[in-house]
Formats: sequence, structure tokens, C-alpha cells
Amino acid sequence: GLDMVIANAGRGDTKLSTRLTWVDVVPVLDVNVCGAIATLLAAIPVFLAQKHGHLVGVSSLAGARGLPTSAAYSASKAALSVFLESLRIDLAPTGLRVTDVQPGFVATPINENAKHPMPFRWPVDKAAAHIARRLEGSPAVLAFPWPLVLATRFGRLLPAWLYDRVVRAQGV
Repeated sequence: GLDMVIANAGRGDTKLSTRLTWVDVVPVLDVNVCGAIATLLAAIPVFLAQKHGHLVGVSSLAGARGLPTSAAYSASKAALSVFLESLRIDLAPTGLRVTDVQPGFVATPINENAKHPMPFRWPVDKAAAHIARRLEGSPAVLAFPWPLVLATRFGRLLPAWLYDRVVRAQGV
């Protein structure tokens, strides 16, 4: 049988929105949204037939609000988070578990040449061990690191005009 499927697709192109084109956005959506969703949907019939399974999607804290030069990436990760939330609600009566993993910055090739600040960036082995350990409990959302989670949650409470100012001032 199959116990768990982890959709960990990620493409993180950055570009200022004044230069952003549909050609730039499509590959990010194809990988981060379509690739992840196709993976998760393929596992559901198997899990339903065996009456157990754990669907895991790796979105990002960047999906909580828009970030400068990251319109496509932030939107794609927000879409995946909302999709996972809907799956969790719909599949709860079946006993299938759904987890949305929302990491902050992890030191992977996707961001090794980034020019923006990456506060609280975790080494990949630390992030992987944390995710593996926490997935055993099947949380609905697994977000880390906690200082960035708190900042992200607080940022969602700010009115748009204030959020915009804070993010621009931080150079994020």
C-alpha cells in the first residue's frame, strides 16, 4: 500500500511586476500548482480504496501575502494552501489526512542566489528532519520557523497600506 504522498514541487522565479509577463508566470504555476495538485489527486483514489493515507503538500509562508518580486511564487503557494485546506475539509469524513507544510526560507538551490533578505533561513537537513518528525502527528498545517510564522501571521492582520509600507521598508 501507499501511506503518504508528498507534493514538494517548487519553482521560484523572481521578477519585478513592472517586467512580469504571462510567459514568466506560466512555468511557476505549472510546477507549483498544477504539478503539486496532479500528484495529490493521483493518490486520492488509492488512499480511498485502502481507507487510509496522508496527503502532504509543501506550500510556503510566502503564500500568506504578496511579496515584492514574487507575485507568481506567492500566488502559486497561496493557491496550493487553499487547495490543501479544501481537500482536508472534504476528505476528513473518509479518514484521509491532509497536511500543508509551510516553510519559511530553506537553504536550497531555489534561493542560493537570492538578493533579498532571508531571515531565519534553515539548512535543508534541519528542515527535512523537522518536517519528518512533525508529519508523524498529521498536523493540518506545519509552518516553521516560529519567528517567521509569527511575523507572517501578524502581517496578515495588517491593513494593506501598512503591510505595503512595512514590506517595502524591510527590503523583503
